[in-house]
Amino acid sequence: MIGNASYSSAPLRNPINDVRAIASALKKVGFQVTKVENASLQSMDDAVRRFGKKARKSDVALVYYSGHGLQLKGSNFLQPIGADIRREQDIRFKAYNSDQILAELEDGSQRVNIVILDACRNNPLSRSFRSASKGLAQPNFQPVGTIIAFSTAPGSVAYDGKGENSPYTSELYNAILEPGLKIEDVFKKVRVGVMAMTQSNASLQIPWENSSLVGDFYFSGGPLITSNQNAAPTLTKPSEGNFSLADLQKQAETEKAWQDYFNKMESAYNEVVVYEGQNIGPKLKAGAWKLFSEAFKQDVPGTKDDDLMLQTASTKQLKWTNSKQSLEAEEKKVAEAIRREKADKKKQEKLAAANKIQESESSEVTYKGYFTIGSNKDEVLAIQGQPDDFDGRVWWFGLSRVFFKQNRVEKWNNTDKNLKAKIIPSRKYNNKGGFTIGSTKDEVLAVQGQPDDFDGRMWWFGLSRVFFKQNRVEKWNNTDKNLKAKIK
Repeated sequence: MIGNASYSSAPLRNPINDVRAIASALKKVGFQVTKVENASLQSMDDAVRRFGKKARKSDVALVYYSGHGLQLKGSNFLQPIGADIRREQDIRFKAYNSDQILAELEDGSQRVNIVILDACRNNPLSRSFRSASKGLAQPNFQPVGTIIAFSTAPGSVAYDGKGENSPYTSELYNAILEPGLKIEDVFKKVRVGVMAMTQSNASLQIPWENSSLVGDFYFSGGPLITSNQNAAPTLTKPSEGNFSLADLQKQAETEKAWQDYFNKMESAYNEVVVYEGQNIGPKLKAGAWKLFSEAFKQDVPGTKDDDLMLQTASTKQLKWTNSKQSLEAEEKKVAEAIRREKADKKKQEKLAAANKIQESESSEVTYKGYFTIGSNKDEVLAIQGQPDDFDGRVWWFGLSRVFFKQNRVEKWNNTDKNLKAKIIPSRKYNNKGGFTIGSTKDEVLAVQGQPDDFDGRMWWFGLSRVFFKQNRVEKWNNTDKNLKAKIK
């Protein structure tokens, strides 16, 4: 059990609590547990090597990690405490590659291997380097008999949680202790619980698994271990009574019934595949796979083809459910954009009328709470609202982009027609490329440079912060003495 929380940048609240909670659950069901908290790179490497040696004598080996992680060019890296990562190249040498865990478990034994990575929390490093991405990637390889569980889907971000544990850990703790669940059902139960807990958040968190298990495993209340090898069919003990073909006849009838069931299942599967290929919405496609999964829940003896069909159905249902949610989110986003555009137009008209009156009364103009990111030639780009994302060189407003050069506005495009530009003669205003994020009262806050991070409610410039309310500057502090205010 490895939990890293005390990062110098972007510390986390819950990983230590998460490790202790899952350790407690595992001890209750018979595991021997070793915990490593706030580990350096060397400590993580030493702990995994020691664990690998112990695991060779065990029936089940489980590795759980909670903390920051990121993917770089298809590989997953777990972030140690104290790692001085300043360049993209540093990640390979100063972060822990999760493939080393899988390599340590690959020893050719019949052991069940379980790897759980709650390591997809929002990591600032993934925004700092071009090739680094949010969330984790699917593994490049995994030993036979291994299941790898991620707290969220590949490329997505998990939530740290507002309580003592992350949403993923809270659900996993309860599922481990529930008797009679196969390990696949444990993670299905976790997935349903986490999706329910995060449905009101900005994006839905959907846990994910990759499995190469070929046997059954129960944490609690089932057979302790089932070998990963494909076992021969269990033979019933022969009766000691008189000779009779009745039992064989019953067995033949049973085999025929299972064969008929499998044929129906295969026919239904092919029917859903054809249905899925039609020009219909994702909601209907997800519904078709759900009906298939509910109709054929029984495990057909003597074949794994039914398991493969059910696994594919589950994956397809999840895919189209996500697609449907994305579609609905996009429709809401478009509707909100239209509403905001109308509101902005109304505000702009009021502002233009007010500016006209003000310019006639005074040569000075005050933009209280207004938001101007710079100018290009004689056009001042004024935006009521904050960017969807930025990387220091480009700011995105939907598909519209604003390009910076040395922290000054160089140019912009208006693909989504959501940027507003106003002609102001340069002889009156000498702020070409300047960067003003708003004002409170009569102080205009002018910043030469872009924020380190923002979340829609707050912008960070080191330890200094600017607070927004309804996309207008409300107030600011100047802890790092790096913000400049001017009386206007």
